[in-house]
Amino acid sequence: MSRVAMYPGSFDPITLGHTDVIERCIPLFDKLYIAVGTNTSKKYLFNKEQRVAMLKELYKNEIRVDVVSFDGLTVDLCKELNCHILVRGVRSTTDMEYERAIADSNKKLYAELETILLLSSPSVSNVSSTIVRELIRNKANVKGFVPEEILGMVY
Repeated sequence: MSRVAMYPGSFDPITLGHTDVIERCIPLFDKLYIAVGTNTSKKYLFNKEQRVAMLKELYKNEIRVDVVSFDGLTVDLCKELNCHILVRGVRSTTDMEYERAIADSNKKLYAELETILLLSSPSVSNVSSTIVRELIRNKANVKGFVPEEILGMVY
């Protein structure tokens, strides 16, 4: 049985916090789907195609990573892709409570789905897409917040 996991998010834009989780997951699984979704309560800086392009650029040489996009519920995509492991990163106790509530709901919707919460590395625990979007909107330098490979894609 292959170990297939999914790391879902909006990735608006992808940050060093996201890549920290992804790069720590790659050796753990045979396949890692990075799933770019749409949260109806968020206002995006980058459209879905741009977000997917950033991720594809970053992981173009990683054979175990597949970048996909979706609308709707993450659990429905997990069912469609026969994925039983969901990975989420947590930076704080607030994140932990939020992710726990989502994991509980997902489990009710898809009993075979397990959620793994990875604590962010201390060096990136202060990085959030919300902060990065604000920096980009104000034309601040985001080096040290986003992967260098996509710096040219965020302005």
